Amino acid sequence: MIMEETKQPIIGIVGKQGSGKDSAAKYIAQTFGFVHISLSDIIRDYLDENKLGKETRPLMIEIGNKLRSEHGPDYLAQQALVQAKGKSVVMSSIRNPFELETLHKAGATIIEVRATPELRYSRSVKRQRDGDDITLDEFIKNEKIELASNNQNAQQLMTVISEADMIIENNGTLEELYERIDEVMDTI
Repeated sequence: MIMEETKQPIIGIVGKQGSGKDSAAKYIAQTFGFVHISLSDIIRDYLDENKLGKETRPLMIEIGNKLRSEHGPDYLAQQALVQAKGKSVVMSSIRNPFELETLHKAGATIIEVRATPELRYSRSVKRQRDGDDITLDEFIKNEKIELASNNQNAQQLMTVISEADMIIENNGTLEELYERIDEVMDTI
């Protein structure tokens, strides 16, 4: 089921782990009056409601894939669109091509936030989420798993990233990221 195109703007933020997706989405929400919906929060809610234990990256991936398998590969995007109805919304944590397709059909503009692997790793370690206390080599190895899959319900981040409408480089300070976002928002 594809939602009808909304009248309010929808922005999707994509990118690899630690690229600054949530920082970008939060800035857009606070500065431009958008509501921020993270597809990962839908998974977190499922974890909490079903008492499935402590949130870890592998568990989040497993549950996201499970939800897509049970309800369709665009399930998380559909749930986010239901939450977004009638609102200007910025969505983050889009990791599957079917999610992306559903958001594009709803009129979304997709922005990739991009940063170097070393900087993304450094940011991931600093945020101290469970499972982020790994080496750079492990970080890169784990990332390769998320980038591509033959399973339509799994994460396929490279496909999603390759279809972004715009790219924001985020290899500097937060202030520089915000300046780039302001420039992009002027074109949307």
